[in-house]
Formats: sequence, C-alpha cells, structure tokens
Amino acid sequence: MYLLSLSQACSAHGEVTLSSSTNITIREEGLEAARGFLSELLGRYLKLVLRRGQLSGTGASVAFVIRSDVSRWTEFAPEAIREVSDIDSFEIEIVGPPQPQVTISGRTPLAAGYGVMAFLEDHLRVHWAFPGELGLCLPEAGRVDLAEGIYRERPF
Repeated sequence: MYLLSLSQACSAHGEVTLSSSTNITIREEGLEAARGFLSELLGRYLKLVLRRGQLSGTGASVAFVIRSDVSRWTEFAPEAIREVSDIDSFEIEIVGPPQPQVTISGRTPLAAGYGVMAFLEDHLRVHWAFPGELGLCLPEAGRVDLAEGIYRERPF
C-alpha cells in the first residue's frame, strides 16, 4: 500500500479503448532486476478485467511498455534525487491513436511496480477488499476507456 504525495494529470485529448477484441502487447525496458514479473502481473489483470484468456486479439492494437531507468536507487547521480520520494516516483503516459500506447515508467523496477499497481487501481479499476484472490474486486464491464494524458505520482 502506498500514499500519494503528488499527482498531476494532463488534460485528455483522446481515448484508448481496451475491449475483448483489442490486440495487446506488453514490452519491458530496463527491468533486469524484475524481468518478466511486472509484465506478467499487468497481463494477468488485463485479461481478468477484459474477460478473456489471452492478450492477443483481432481488434485494434494497443502496446504497453513498462520501463525503469536504473536497477537500484543507489545508481542515481546525486543530483538526480531532490527528495526521498523522487526515488519511487513513476509516470503513466497514455497516448491515443493512431498508435495507442500506455507507458508505465519508474526510476527503478520497484517504482515501475508502483506504477503498474496504480494503473491497475486507478485506470482499470481493480481493487482488493482484502489480500488474496477472494478479496479481488473487478469492474463489471469487459471494456475500459483510458483518457489520453500523462499521470505523474510520487508515493509518500
């Protein structure tokens, strides 16, 4: 669980629609310390929310990119950290057509993980009433409309 100390969103100019037919790809960049884990987590919940068994589909394509800058916070240049919360800051960027893409970037793999969880909760409306699958709460519709924009957060 995390608290948000800063949240900034740009105005929406378009939408990215995820549905039961959307062809979804997930790519990782710079996540050597968490290779495969975050894309598997995101893919698992995308399939549950969209009520489908696989990410590939016959409809429009949407790419997801999960990215981190460095493997550990100790690799930052000293001037790169102004406040402790900068270490775990992340950004979710949603770009609409013609090439829809959702990029979740964190300064470290842990920060990128915070971004993935924030995306699941804030954009896909996945919630946990209590730990485990029994506490999982999913939205009713098998379709999600994502507003185009950049969302930056610094967990407290």
